[in-house]
Parts: sequence; C-alpha cells; structure tokens
Amino acid sequence: MRDSSYNSSKQTKQIFSRGGEKKVMKKSLSLILMLTLVFGLFANMAAAADAAAPSTTAEKYKWFVDAGILKGTPDGDVHAADKLTRAEFATIAVAVAGLTPATSGNTFSDVKVGQWYFGAIEAAAKAGLVNGSGAGKFSPKANVTVESIIKVAATIAKLKTEDGVKVTGSSDWAGPYIKAALEAGLISEGLKYTADATRGQTIDIAFAVAQAGQTALEVKASKENVAVGEAVTVTSSKAGATFSVTGDAIVTAAGKFVATAPGVYTVTATVGAQSGTVKISVYGAVAGLKVVAPAEIVANNESEYDISVQAVDKNGSVVEGYNGTVDIKIVNAAATLVNGPAQITNATVTNGVAKAKIKSGSVAGVTSTITALNLQNVANVTATADVKTVSQVATKIDISAPTYVEANAATTATATVQVLDQSGKTMKSGVYGLTVSLTGALKFASGNQDTYSTSYIAGTPTPISLKSQLGVVGTSSLNVTGTNLTAASATINAVVVGVEKKLAAGLSTSTTTLDQGATTLTVNLSSLDVNGYPKAGVAGVTPKVFVTKADGSAAIGINVGATPVANGDGIALTAGATSFTLNAPNGQALAGEYNVVVKDSAGNLTAADAIKFSVNVGDKAKLSLSVGQDTISASNPTTTVTVKLTDANGNKVKESGVAVSINAARAAGTGTSSINGGTAPVTVYTDANGEATATYTAQPYNGNAWTLTASNASLTASAGKTITVSYIVPTQMGVSITAFSTSTSQAVAGEVVKVVVSAKDQYGSDATVGTHNVKVTITPDSALSGVNAPALGSKWTDGGKLYLEGSITAVNAVLSAASVKADKAGLLSVTVENTSVPQATQGSSAINVVPGAFSGFKVFDVNGKDLSADKLAVTANTPVQVFVKPVDANGNAVVTPYTYNVTLTPNGGGFRSTTDGANLTSVTVNAGTIQTAVYYVNPTADSYNISAPSFVPGYTQTATTVTVSGAATVAHTGPTANYTVAVLDQYGTAIATPTVVWTVSTTGAAGSVTINNSGVLTLTGTAAAGDVVTVTATSGTVVGTKTVTLS
Repeated sequence: MRDSSYNSSKQTKQIFSRGGEKKVMKKSLSLILMLTLVFGLFANMAAAADAAAPSTTAEKYKWFVDAGILKGTPDGDVHAADKLTRAEFATIAVAVAGLTPATSGNTFSDVKVGQWYFGAIEAAAKAGLVNGSGAGKFSPKANVTVESIIKVAATIAKLKTEDGVKVTGSSDWAGPYIKAALEAGLISEGLKYTADATRGQTIDIAFAVAQAGQTALEVKASKENVAVGEAVTVTSSKAGATFSVTGDAIVTAAGKFVATAPGVYTVTATVGAQSGTVKISVYGAVAGLKVVAPAEIVANNESEYDISVQAVDKNGSVVEGYNGTVDIKIVNAAATLVNGPAQITNATVTNGVAKAKIKSGSVAGVTSTITALNLQNVANVTATADVKTVSQVATKIDISAPTYVEANAATTATATVQVLDQSGKTMKSGVYGLTVSLTGALKFASGNQDTYSTSYIAGTPTPISLKSQLGVVGTSSLNVTGTNLTAASATINAVVVGVEKKLAAGLSTSTTTLDQGATTLTVNLSSLDVNGYPKAGVAGVTPKVFVTKADGSAAIGINVGATPVANGDGIALTAGATSFTLNAPNGQALAGEYNVVVKDSAGNLTAADAIKFSVNVGDKAKLSLSVGQDTISASNPTTTVTVKLTDANGNKVKESGVAVSINAARAAGTGTSSINGGTAPVTVYTDANGEATATYTAQPYNGNAWTLTASNASLTASAGKTITVSYIVPTQMGVSITAFSTSTSQAVAGEVVKVVVSAKDQYGSDATVGTHNVKVTITPDSALSGVNAPALGSKWTDGGKLYLEGSITAVNAVLSAASVKADKAGLLSVTVENTSVPQATQGSSAINVVPGAFSGFKVFDVNGKDLSADKLAVTANTPVQVFVKPVDANGNAVVTPYTYNVTLTPNGGGFRSTTDGANLTSVTVNAGTIQTAVYYVNPTADSYNISAPSFVPGYTQTATTVTVSGAATVAHTGPTANYTVAVLDQYGTAIATPTVVWTVSTTGAAGSVTINNSGVLTLTGTAAAGDVVTVTATSGTVVGTKTVTLS
C-alpha cells in the first residue's frame, strides 16, 4: 500500500525522507483514515445522512468510502489489524490539521532536526495535538495507543471531562477522556486502553464521532451546581428544543429546571432526530468534607501545590451555599502547609470551598495525610487525603541569557544554565553532562569553537561566557542539550548601541507587590538608544520619580527612598543615580495598583515607560461602619448599616464568617431604635466580600440622634456614626459658579471664579448641612487652577474629570478661595452629589470661559500638542508640519490682533513656508488669523521642543502715546534721578527702540536742573526746595511729560 491509497476531503501533504524520496509507510493508511475522520470528516457527512446505519467495522469503512470521504485501498480491504507509530500519527495529524511543519525547536530529546518526522512532531507538540512519552522524550517509533486515539476523539466531539477520574486499565491522564467517551457512547466497555491501536478500532471510534457530529445538540445550563429549589436556565444550540429530565426534578418547555431533592440530574434537549444532554448537580445540606490534593508531589523542598477542602452533601456535590470556616492540618514530612506549617485554624470556606497551598518536603517516599475537620456549625465531619513525595527526575534544561550584547567594542556577557525537575524546579542533587553550541555573530569567550562540553552541578548554575566582536552584529543561537533532557535554546543579538534617547526603568526582581512596612521594591535605571537598545547607567541625567495611583490620584503613604511622595511634583534623585527604592514604611498606603514614571529633570531624554506595582491588603485588623443616610426623615426613619473588614491601613479585607456586633447608643432625644428588628447590640456575619449589612430603624421623633458602632473582640472597633431623625432632609443639591466680574454665565480665562455648593430641603428652603459629605465633579479636569484637596486623598482625576470629596464646608472653603481661576477656555461644568443623603437630587451648573487677551505665540503639532511642553519627533531632513498660534496668557487660542514677525527656536534646524522652501529667519503671522502653518526640518533625527520666545510687529509703527515714568518728588540736592519712557504705536503695542528726545524746564534758577538722552536728571545744587521741574520726552510729534517737585 502507498500513501496515496486514501484521498481525504482535506488535502494531505506528502512526506519525504531525509534522502528526498517519498516515504512509504505501509501502516500509515489507517492513520490517514483516523485523522481524516477525527479532524476533517464533517464536510461530507450530508451525503450519507440517510443511509442505513452500518454495524460492522467493514460496513462502517464502506460507509466512509461510499460517502466520498475516503477513496479506499486498492484491494478494498479494511486492513483492520494494521497498527500506527507515534511519528506517523503526528505527521498525518499535522498534515490534515493544516499546520505548517516546524523548522526549529527542541521539545523532545529524541526528535532531532533532520529526521523526517521532526517538523511534524514539533508542530504537533506546539499545537497540543500530541504529548511526550515522559522524561522529555516522544518515542517516535513506538505505536500509538487506544487511549491516545480516544483522547483525540473526545476532544473533537467536545465532550466534557472531569479532572481526577480514573478508569481501570488506563493511564491516569486518560481516565477523564475514557469516562466521557463511554458515557457519550463513542466506545464500548472492555477495550484494552494501553494497547496499540488498530485500524479497525480507529474506524469504529471515528464512526461513533461522525454519528455524534450528526445527532448531537450542544446543551448548556446557566449553572451546573445549584441548591435544591434553585432555578436553572437550560438552552440548546438549536431553537425549538423539547426538554426532559427524570427523577425529583422538573424542566419546563422554556428550559427552566428546578430539583426538589439533591442528586445529579441529566437534562435532555431534543430537536427532531438530534439530542444532547447536560448534567446538573443539585446539592443538599452539608453532610461531609472532601479534600482535593495531588496524589504525588516532587521532593524538592520548593514546589508549591494547590489543595482545597470542599463542603459536600451526601452525594458528594459541593454545597456552594455554605460559607464558614474549617481547620486543615497535615501530618508527616512529605509536605507542609504554606500558611501553617502543620495546621491552619479557621480557614475561610467560601461558596463551599476552602483553598490552601502545600509545599513539598525534601525526602522522597514519604506520605503525608491532609485532614479537614471542625467545619463550622456542622458536627462530626472529617475528610483526609494522602500526598506522597516522589524523587526528582531531571527533565529539562533552562537557560537564562541576556537579550543582547554590545558590539561597540569586544564585550563579554554571561548566560547561565540549570537542570530542572518534572515540576520545573532546579535539581537538588546530581551532576549532568551538557553539550553547549553557539551559532551566529557571538563567540564563546573561551575560544572560537562552536561546541563544547560542560556539566551542571546541582544547586550551582553553570555559567556560559560569551563575547561580541567589534562591529559584528546579528542574531546568535545558544543551544544546550543533555542526555534524556529536553534541550533549551536562547536567541541573543549582537548590536551597536547608539546615543541615549530615552530613560528605561525596571523592577530588579519579578516581584511587583509591596507589603506595607515590610518589603521594598528596587527600581533599576538605564537609558535606551533610538533603537531601544539599553545602555548601562544614566550618566549626566538627574532622574525625577513620579508615583501615582493607577487612576491618576495621589499616591499617599509611598516613599521613594526615604522621601515621601507628595503633591505630584516628583522626587529628584541624585545626578547619575542608577536605582531607587519604593516602600510604604508607615503603613498608610492605600491598597491597589500604582504607576511609577521616571523623567529626565532637564527634559533631554524621553521619560521611561511606566512601571506598575501594587500594595497588598494586610490582615484584618479594624472594622469600619457606614450608613446609607446620616439624616433620616421622621416619616421613614430607616436606613442601611454596612460594616466592612479592613486591615490596619483601612484597606478592605475580603473574608466571610466574621462575627460583628452592631450597637446603637442614644446621642440625643428620647425613644428607642432597632437593628434588623431586634434590640441592639445585634450580631451579623460578614459575607465573601468582608461586608455585613443590617437595617436600622428609629422611632420618628424629630431631633433624636443615635450613634452606631461595630465591634469584634479581636478587631479595632469602628468609629461611631451618628444618625439624626429630622423633619428637614436635604432633597436637592445646588452649585453656583460666579466670576470675579460677578457674571454667572461667562468668565475670562485667568479670572478668579467662586464655586459654592448649597442644599435645599424637601420644602425648598435652604438647608444648613455643612457637615454633610459631597462629591464634586469638575469637567474638564484642567478647567480650574489653584484647587487644593479638601482633605488628604480626597482630590483625584479620572477620565478627563477632576473629583473632590469632603464636607460641604470644606469643599466650599477650597472652591471659594482666591487662588481658584478658570484657566481653560470652553465650557466649565460642576456637578455635586450628597453622599450623606444619596437620594438627594444632584446639583449642577456651568459657565462659559472665553479666552483672554492676546499674550504671545505657541507652536503646536498636527494633533494640537503644545511643543513647548511635548517634543516633536522628526526624521533627519524630513519636513514636519507645525502650526504657530496666537494664545492668551493661559495658552488658549486667540485671533492675532495685528501682523507679527515671530521668532521660533530652531534647535539646529530651520523653518520653511513650504516643504522645499528656504529657511525662514522669522515667521509672519498676519492679523486676524488663528494659526499659520510652517514646516520644521532638522538634519538630525531626534525629538525637539519648539517655542516662540519673541515676536515683533510686522507693520510700520507710528508713535501715538508717550508715557514718562519715574519719581514725582526728588531732593533738591540731588544729585541725580532716573526716568524712563514707554512709546506705544497706533495699535497700543510698545515700540521696542523708539527715538526719544529728553528736555527739562524748571520754575527755579535756570540751569539748576539738566537731563541727558538716557533720561538721567541731574541737579547742580543751585535748585531750591519747592521748585517744580517738568521732564519732557518727545518721540516724533508726540510728547509725554512728568511733573517733579523738589524737596
């Protein structure tokens, strides 16, 4: 038989041997059949849909041929006894699946580049179609087994599998697939799962998959583990399904399932001849415990494994409605509990499951027993599971290597090699021979050889010294192999590193989490060239560190080194600093995500990309209490009380089952109150989010006040929260915006504005509620300057908006300050909501901010970025369009009042009116324009700031106003006094160098006072007190005077 004896409905690629001749595999026919069926048979199923169902293997084979799915063998025989090798299996799997054979890789130590099956096996492994046979090998010449084919069939049929299922006579890994295939009817009982698969078995299984593909519906349940009486929605992949179920459950025509007793129920959906099922586990009361843990762990004293304890009913279903605690302990030295090490008391059970971790010991062959006991509120239930340590098996090689080596000069670098066990941890004992090879631009530092032998001694990484050659750049491949070990490779580039263009920052370890008061994160600094290649250090640069919360709000309680982060101004490091540390020494940081950005203080280098780190939540230590309303109406004196668990720093702790006592003490008035309908104190329990809620109700007496607190014997009690009963309740919030000019509709950019928050009660009268907390939203976030935070951490920006939180009194003090100015032209809007009385209607107000008077010019890129603040990236000798715009003192765009000649900063380049025009000495901006386009070109590729530092009128100036300034009273004894002059043109613009003639006259003795052409008044000593001197400055025909009295 030849490979071409079957013609798949998907084209099969030819297979070549190393010599280039077509490989003839007499056993491959059954493999082609199997994989064609498993991976590609459904396209032509319709043609045979109405045929009578075949029963024998030969009839099934003929069914495929008649359907045109397979061409068949020359002799027409099924050849049911033929077997398949693993290499043939992988080769045809790749061809039929349409994968491209790999050209590199080293997944398996017994599959080498150059072998005819290398590309297929490597590709199949990467795609997850095949697995190794163990110890880093594939065993390509071994036959494929029945259980391997069943796994593929179950996967293609999309059968659901259950982890941990074991089937007698099969490998542990195959159990879940075999059980699923048996339940779905793809296979029959009695197969020898670990035996070599035959062609006949393959046809039988493939036919079952084909039939399942024709008849199966996909059926889903909204939940598959529910309580008795809990409704579940069941859906089918096709409309019009009829649903059915047996046992103590019902399912409606619309697919609503409800069970009246615990158990595992199978819901069937049917549409015509097609059907499908879904299993739903219905749990009852907790009847026992189950410990889920790995049966074997590797004895390396390092690996950690997840375990869980499940609260289960009598049928073994997880009782997801149970929340409480359980004790977990472990006996013997095979493993320890990570948080124990021998016992965890009161481990939290959430939704029926408690999770923990165990760490393996160092001695192989030891068995530890994990015991779960003392389930809260359930007596006399325990469960155990045994965990056994197994010896380390050297499995694969691991390389740690730099991504690049500088070739600016001959440079050495070091890669390290370790041997890992089956769990991915380093071997703790043994010596392992290794072969190291290197191709490409780099060389071994020890010589010019391409390959050499070395050893890995357990516990000590093996160094591999590399070196670059001056000016030789390119990619190098470092490969390390060893007997019975999965090989490893690393790609390293030899590069020429250029001039620094950008800062680079990175954490020194993979840890990105900061424990408050306990740990420190180190950030290393370097610089990158234009290609992104790093250079060691940041010589000549003074780095500045900016730390914020991920949402842009202030980072409180974080230190850079010993300096607290404050005000968002950044913390300057010493010049040339190559690292800094982050810590939270005072335990006051808010838990959550943070960003760190490092900038060059001088602005010569681009800022480093942001680094992200997080601050952990600590152990539960405190209680916090909040209420839905702290002022409640006498007509409905009820509100919600919420208690939260927090750590010592106020960060929320998620833990269920914690008992909390809520008490209410009268603060004013008479009468009584209740919590959850009972007399205080009342005990409640936290949920999975670490919260507990209760309903508080007071008697409807106006003026009554009650102080609520929450306590727990082992936690710091909450601060008291006072609730007041009132006939007057704020129902409408208000806010007003008034400009300095007293206008409430318009402000000029740069003008002081006053924002005032107010409230009205349910009767429309002003409500005096200065202690109520409010949240103010200002849009856009850059609209106002001079806004301080009402309290620590109560000011932040997010989504282009500025937020403030605090009492009405505190917020008004901030927003009414003389420092608050409307800087940004456009619509300024403010909204306010009362967080003390959430049902109060929000208030809002807006004012239009118009640009101020013309002040100067700025340069912007095509995206509107101010290039005096942001840099413009340019390619050498390539013109880039920019815009010169007139602006007011706050940078808002205005119309040019007159024609000006504007000087721009060239930074070694120049400006042109067209892309190929001559460089301009200045840019003319005509009167009445809002922008003038020019092109910036620079012979050096880089990023540049561009500004417009000066401008002069572009028209003929005629003096119209002369103003003399200086002292109005001068001692008659002098000896001198200085006077200056300002000459304005016809548009009120100052003339930079006017022609001025100075003269002086006096009521005293002639010649007693003189003045020179610089405006210096000289007294000769003959003038007398009381004389009057007139200083005159003349520019053209325009005269300005100053009267001076001598004293």
